[in-house]
Amino acid sequence: TKIIECFEYLNFKDYVYINQYNLYERNFKLDFQKMEIQVDKQLIDLSQQHSTFLWKIIRKKDFDNSNLSIYECLVKETEDVYLNLVEILSTKCYINNLHSSLVPKFKQLLVAKQSGLLIPSTYLINTKPALEELLNQSVNYITKCFNSYPIQIEEKRFFNYTVTLEKEELQNIQPCFFPSIIQEQIEKEIEIRTIYFYGQCYSVAIFSQSSDKTKVDYRNYDIENPSTLVPYQLPKEIEEQVSVFMKKLNLNFGSIDFIKNKIDGSYIFLEVNTMGQFERISNVINIDMHMMIAQKLIKLSKL
Repeated sequence: TKIIECFEYLNFKDYVYINQYNLYERNFKLDFQKMEIQVDKQLIDLSQQHSTFLWKIIRKKDFDNSNLSIYECLVKETEDVYLNLVEILSTKCYINNLHSSLVPKFKQLLVAKQSGLLIPSTYLINTKPALEELLNQSVNYITKCFNSYPIQIEEKRFFNYTVTLEKEELQNIQPCFFPSIIQEQIEKEIEIRTIYFYGQCYSVAIFSQSSDKTKVDYRNYDIENPSTLVPYQLPKEIEEQVSVFMKKLNLNFGSIDFIKNKIDGSYIFLEVNTMGQFERISNVINIDMHMMIAQKLIKLSKL
């Protein structure tokens, strides 16, 4: 990754990069008695000061899927291996530790509200009458998944995006269905993505309304008509509320999504991505977030 390139540029060699390849395809050993991790010939003494950055949770899925039960068991087991490993690594200094990085969506909304941020009206429902009651109001609603894991069916991959709910779809819905997140659809002027890093906010405005593909969900990228991104300054009050929110969740780093309400100009909190999607954002606002993370990790490792 580019963070590793930054380590090399800074002539810092005392690091281990753990991913699905060195966990499954290289010589890897964690010794609980000696509290050491060895990757090939590299040895790290975990009893000494070190720092940790949890980038993404590994979900290795290229197992033999001829037996679905065994396949699902292996996928779950590989996640647990990684999460347990991160738990050990996060006992010293970290940018975000394991527990702070796995924040459920509803807890995010609750803490955001407690921090003074505005959130959309949100429901979790599983019956057709409850959904019908919402859709008969004068407000539009969207639905989304708790996670955004893609679904692989044979050679095709399907992604979960936020979609607008239409009254016409009620006739095709069963009386009882899987519990689903339903949220008020905010008429947006722009979307805002804010990178939070140790008390500082770096924001961009995303003009996702320019395309039918991205107007409901920016992640549904329009390659032919990509959304314009420009540097943006959130009001000081909102940045202060963001800092309160992140501190309540014990987060030092994350990417936060807002919608600016087209009707009244208010800023509506949507969610925080604790793994941080920042590369395109940092390019727009001309900061080297990879270098900032690398330098912070080196500093934490020497405390």
